[in-house]
Amino acid sequence: MSGPPLYQEIIGFLTSSPTPEQLVAFKISEATQERLEDMLYKHREEALTPDERAELETYRQLNRLIIRLKARALSGQPLLSQHL
Repeated sequence: MSGPPLYQEIIGFLTSSPTPEQLVAFKISEATQERLEDMLYKHREEALTPDERAELETYRQLNRLIIRLKARALSGQPLLSQHL
């Protein structure tokens, strides 16, 4: 199955300057979830191409970022650190 990169939806969301409430409510679309499941299956079967492997790793990194941002939003902390 091909389509836009898994991480494209997350990048699009993050660049829209979401509010903390929007961040907490964010979920990937059903189509992206299905693509992710397909890629994870291929990963388990060791059938990913090098490009798919890189795409999946980028998605994983961005997903970890989303999780951290959601935790900050839920705890009332600023989403971005003042110390860049």
